[in-house]
Amino acid sequence: MECNMFLKNGKNVPNEADAGILSKIEKIEVKKYNRLILSKIEHSLNLIILIAIPLVLLLVINDYFRQNFLIMVVDSIITFSLIIITIYRHKFNSTVKISIIVLLTLVAGLTSMMVSGYAGAGFLTLLLGSLLIAGFLSTKVSIIYASFLAFVTIVFIALVYSGVISYDMSNPKFDPNTVSSWFNLSIVFIIKLYVTIVIIYTIRRYFSISLKQSEEQLDYINHIAYYDPLTGLPNKSKLMSLQEEMLRDAGFIAIFSIDGYRLMDSIYGEEVSNEIILAISELLKVKNDNILFYSRVDVNEFAFLWSKNNKSEFLPFVERSIAEVQTYPTITKWKKGIHIHLGYFEFTDTPQNLIDGYHNAKVALQESVINSGTKPIIYNQEIELRIKQEYDLKHAVNQAIINGDFVMYYQEKINGIDRQVIGVEALARWKSAELGFISPSVFIPLINKSVLFAEFGNLVIQKVMGDCQKLRDKYSSDLKISINISPQYLLSQDFISYILRAIDARKINPENIIFEITEEILIENIENAVSVLKELKKYGFKISLDDFGSGYSSLNYLSRLIFDEVKIDKSFIDHIANDPKIAKMIEIIVALKNVYGFDIVAEGVETEEQFNILMGMGDFIIQGYYFSKPQSIE
Repeated sequence: MECNMFLKNGKNVPNEADAGILSKIEKIEVKKYNRLILSKIEHSLNLIILIAIPLVLLLVINDYFRQNFLIMVVDSIITFSLIIITIYRHKFNSTVKISIIVLLTLVAGLTSMMVSGYAGAGFLTLLLGSLLIAGFLSTKVSIIYASFLAFVTIVFIALVYSGVISYDMSNPKFDPNTVSSWFNLSIVFIIKLYVTIVIIYTIRRYFSISLKQSEEQLDYINHIAYYDPLTGLPNKSKLMSLQEEMLRDAGFIAIFSIDGYRLMDSIYGEEVSNEIILAISELLKVKNDNILFYSRVDVNEFAFLWSKNNKSEFLPFVERSIAEVQTYPTITKWKKGIHIHLGYFEFTDTPQNLIDGYHNAKVALQESVINSGTKPIIYNQEIELRIKQEYDLKHAVNQAIINGDFVMYYQEKINGIDRQVIGVEALARWKSAELGFISPSVFIPLINKSVLFAEFGNLVIQKVMGDCQKLRDKYSSDLKISINISPQYLLSQDFISYILRAIDARKINPENIIFEITEEILIENIENAVSVLKELKKYGFKISLDDFGSGYSSLNYLSRLIFDEVKIDKSFIDHIANDPKIAKMIEIIVALKNVYGFDIVAEGVETEEQFNILMGMGDFIIQGYYFSKPQSIE
């Protein structure tokens, strides 16, 4: 619920609507507490009624001997009513019981007042009813009852004053010199005293229980605030609340995480991931006097403080523990291997706070995660600076995508036989106003990890399509334009529909567009990739397999997909002149060309020697600095 507040006299106060809501909430709370109190007095109320029955019965006997028959009848009715309530006590709740008793005391009190005035037990009887109402019923009922008694008193005095009610003073119903007169007062007084004790005891007991429950709730709140619910280990908040005395004894703070935990949790579920977390927590709980404190600081991260008295044992302990994770019985059930990343920070003699130490260890952990390493990484400022620069660069890349700051350069693809330009490859370039020229080898990996990879892909498509006419004018109308497509972009939901809209808007023949993909997409998701590529070919687009042979075995892909073009990776071309094995491998690729009917592009040809060797092997399309560098269409 949102409460609108406004300033009044410099203070925040609720408006009228909110005040009304708060008032209703307070009333609901009061009613709830009233019900709680009534539930606590159930047993005591039954006991009061049980004790009152013989006491009231004594009043009946005493009234008989005093020959006060009207009062005797009323007391008899009260006795009978109390017996009925006792017999059927489980069918009446506390509120009904109290209401009946109050009604009986009202009748008895008024009757006694009429017979004996204020000299009899009527006054105490009415007071008894008031005590029950004030103690156990609502404030509203208490006010109504008090107002009624005040009205009755005024009416009673008026009736006495007017002579409607008169007393025979020669034979008073209350004679202080007789035991029977005192007997009625004593009985009513005893009942009133017992009710008062029960009320006070019940309220005190209720508040004692409430205080105990509050303390238990505070302990529970403290536990969930400072301890991890799954492992029972202290959490990050508890770690950060440590006293300076413990920090003075610390030599290292280390933070470690499980490699690939979130993916594991997504694929195999909480049961498996929780088992691994619990197993690691058990390792931490094994007694080691050098570990001053340990905690689970995040879903996938643990931290511990190591004593400064035995710094030389820290790294051996860490290395043993990382190895032990692989053989720990519970984790072994996982059977897929667990790798730990760990970063740590060494405290010096210079006073340092835990927040800085934790931050530095976290930076070192991030370095370990980035490098996918399992060796412990110690913090240094160079690591933090590099990570910060990468973060800033990621932000700058995302902003450049949003602003459309990338420009397209084009590198010519030459027919090796007649040395004519038959195509170009579109290459994105970025010159940041703050950072200067950024190499594609730097920003492309960042874009592939960015949430804006599809926006970047769309941007490239739009810019290339916008340059198509200029490229055709410069070279030829049937120029083939190659565009690199990342795995994420190729498999994105709207990729094909976006491509079709882009070429339709500019009336571009899809047969003149070549999409270059790498082996990476075929390794990670071959079924979906095959489906998308076949659909592209159905529309007339050409498909090129980029960096052929640089990573995994590609023959399987050549058999499943009919590629229009295969590009030999530059790493092969660099050594073609001095490595006979590479030369032989390229000859094999040329032979495959005759089987599958694809064109071969040699990337990174930079020398005449490389060009001559390639042309001596067969028919190649040449791309590299030997003929041209990437350049803007402008």
